[in-house]
Amino acid sequence: MVLPEVYLEKPGEAERIQHIQSSMRSYLDKGILQPHAGLIYVEREVAGRARKGIVLCLDLEQYDYTKGSTSLIRATEGTIVERLPPRMKIRQGAALELRISWC
Repeated sequence: MVLPEVYLEKPGEAERIQHIQSSMRSYLDKGILQPHAGLIYVEREVAGRARKGIVLCLDLEQYDYTKGSTSLIRATEGTIVERLPPRMKIRQGAALELRISWC
């Protein structure tokens, strides 16, 4: 449900985005994704190592990536502004907004 950065601005990007957005709508239509209050802890195993994460819902209207921001939701690292336009293209028409980060 995300387009890895390696595919940004590469041949086939539009088709990949269309497929991703179609999958989002399908998951919503089939009820695969269910709303939950609070956070969900996720743990998966990749190449024999445990990858841990948290799934949550954020109000992106409260997000500000600019350096020195004091908004409720802000970037923890620098934002590469040149990378924003292709990411915005991915989100146009998307049924869901996703940000995936594993630690």
